[in-house]
Amino acid sequence: MIFITLLIFPMTYLSHRALCRVVLAAETPGSDITEAVEDHFGKGAGFVITLIYFLAIYTVCLVYAIGITNEVNAFLVNLLHIPELPRWLLSIILIVGMTGRQIREPLNDAVMLPSTP
Repeated sequence: MIFITLLIFPMTYLSHRALCRVVLAAETPGSDITEAVEDHFGKGAGFVITLIYFLAIYTVCLVYAIGITNEVNAFLVNLLHIPELPRWLLSIILIVGMTGRQIREPLNDAVMLPSTP
């Protein structure tokens, strides 16, 4: 595990640092990655790079969604002894829970320690 961590850390750190530098060097302050890439490489190459970036992030999100659904399902069934929910229903509940601000913020406030002034 330590070997893998030492192997992965430079790739992750250097790639994120380079991406951060590209975004911060954009002509428009506060621009996102798509605008920054378009500023640096032009409209055509910017579109291709943005498309590749989207495909990479999209596949990672799909893998995370499947993994989170499997882990929550195993937690509910094995540790809390709740009957197994249909996979589609559990996925919808998790997506709404992670993206719904009105649901997520009160839960975070209840779980987290109060901050001191």
